[in-house]
Amino acid sequence: MTDDARLDGVADAVTGDQITADDLAFAAADDDADVIGHPQAQAAVQAAFAGLAGSRDVDVLPAEGEEHDDIAVAGDAWTLYLSGWPGPATAFVAIEDEPTEDAGADMVEAAWRAVVSGDAVAAMSMADMELEGALSTALDASGDPLSQSIATAVRLGAAG
Repeated sequence: MTDDARLDGVADAVTGDQITADDLAFAAADDDADVIGHPQAQAAVQAAFAGLAGSRDVDVLPAEGEEHDDIAVAGDAWTLYLSGWPGPATAFVAIEDEPTEDAGADMVEAAWRAVVSGDAVAAMSMADMELEGALSTALDASGDPLSQSIATAVRLGAAG
């Protein structure tokens, strides 16, 4: 991200409204005072999911783990987990009805697309761009076919 973009803020993935660092600081002070973790990863996730969190479609959960470096974004039937940021970073996505181990790529994609909205994928793409590809790289590195499938969509910016 360029310095000019930091000054201007970023566009919310859902509404398109500009979100500035001041907006995030204000929201964090009011709504998520207990959210801690790696500041850059936390800020990228908060900004990317701000519209969905504001509409109550997802929750950006407080950091957990021994080092308080775990971040979770929870939808109704899915959760994106990020851990160990800034590195070595890991990430994976879990859904309520996971496909079987022998499911083909098409079945895996259909399973997550049934529960992860296009807006959520767009928000993941926005966070991935802000994190310079680290989110999709970590999803790929998980070795989990579902997370790897989502990583491909995140890289492509596939919103639906």
